[in-house]
Amino acid sequence: MKSMPPSFSIIVPVYNEEQRIHKTFASITTFYAQGYFPNLEIVFVDDGSKDRTADLVRGFTCPAKVRLVTYGQNRGKGHAVKRGMLEATGGI
Repeated sequence: MKSMPPSFSIIVPVYNEEQRIHKTFASITTFYAQGYFPNLEIVFVDDGSKDRTADLVRGFTCPAKVRLVTYGQNRGKGHAVKRGMLEATGGI
């Protein structure tokens, strides 16, 4: 009996990343395409960005599950990472 590969979550804290978010997403989708973690979830945590970061993430499409967590106030990278970990559904 073949076992299922583990589910895997990548947490991506973002703040005003409009200029870089596409490159980040492309790197993650390239990793996903290698097939190591077919049950991949990508959790972007928008830490109160003032630019179009959240709108761009909402437009991303990928066979992997893409989620966006946002809150209005910038609380710092540590808070964004913790929030992403709490929201993630992956086993790893």
